[in-house]
Amino acid sequence: DWSSDVCSSDLNREADDGGTQFERHWAGRVIYAFSTALFSVFDRVGQGEGTGAVAGTVLRQLGSRDADAMVRMARALGVWEEGAPTEEAPFRVADALEGTLLSLGMPTRLSALGIERSALPRVIEHSLKNFNADPGREFVRERELLAKVLEAAW
Repeated sequence: DWSSDVCSSDLNREADDGGTQFERHWAGRVIYAFSTALFSVFDRVGQGEGTGAVAGTVLRQLGSRDADAMVRMARALGVWEEGAPTEEAPFRVADALEGTLLSLGMPTRLSALGIERSALPRVIEHSLKNFNADPGREFVRERELLAKVLEAAW
């Protein structure tokens, strides 16, 4: 069982060395928290599979919280056109990412992982305990929103 947080030695090391991996943007932090919870709750789910299964939905639903980061990501992926409305960036990034994942045979929906939908509340609870993704404990205040986003990823 899981005690108080989910972590890997690399991420702890990065934080110990003063890194800011999870201060970059909300969507990235939530994707990490969800994927880590998925592979912790379900032995048969790898972190890459968990990431792929939630990333597109999280980007679409939470990417607007960090519009500048989404535009930078869209530019890096070659799916941004200067002058396009900023609110399109999360969708363009999500579409590009999911296209790549699908071409590799990776899941892009939770339903493709073979887990029970009724287990999603366990995933949320584990996600809320992820100190690396949420050192400021913001996720606890957003429990309902995060549950809706995870459900949408089904």
